[in-house]
Amino acid sequence: MNWEAIVRMGDQDVPEVSRILEEANKRGVKHLVFGYIAKGFRETETQMKQIAENSNKAADLAKKAGIQMCYHNHSFEFAPITTGQEKTAGFEIFVSEFDKDLMKFELDVFWAKIGGLDPLETMQRLSGRISQIHLKDLKAGTATNFDEGTVAQDAFQELGDGTIDMKKVLNRAKEIGVAHCHVEQDQSPNPLGSIKQSIDFIRA
Repeated sequence: MNWEAIVRMGDQDVPEVSRILEEANKRGVKHLVFGYIAKGFRETETQMKQIAENSNKAADLAKKAGIQMCYHNHSFEFAPITTGQEKTAGFEIFVSEFDKDLMKFELDVFWAKIGGLDPLETMQRLSGRISQIHLKDLKAGTATNFDEGTVAQDAFQELGDGTIDMKKVLNRAKEIGVAHCHVEQDQSPNPLGSIKQSIDFIRA
């Protein structure tokens, strides 16, 4: 998805989103996910609230087209943002500002964990608001990191090799009505070997 087009979407700039939805419908897409906000667009409360507002507009159009709009997190959303005299996180702004009936989350448990959150607690908290889960494991001893570009390649682990209790994650996903769980590993020296190991773990 052309996320910058949505970020800049005003009331007169809906056709770009409509075109994306038209193409998605041609391909039978039922969940449309945007998964990244570039640096420079995500640092302030104002920016994050504007993104949430525009996301709701796009999600409303998506719903009318029979498509569920979702947001995929990394870890930068969990970095503290100054809001007046206090600090919050961009993710908390999204939780508060996303329309619960329109916008859902595609929670990536790796990025939640490395961002300092407990994936299971986060899933429970957002019960009914998560349509999809991304599954990848986090290497033991990896420090909290809000900059996705500086995460070590070996921090990304096959399911069962890291610190996230994937069995509990899958059980929780079923409990809260998650539609899809995707195995994803951003970095691997042997991608086919990694996905086989993760699939074998799930099957077991």
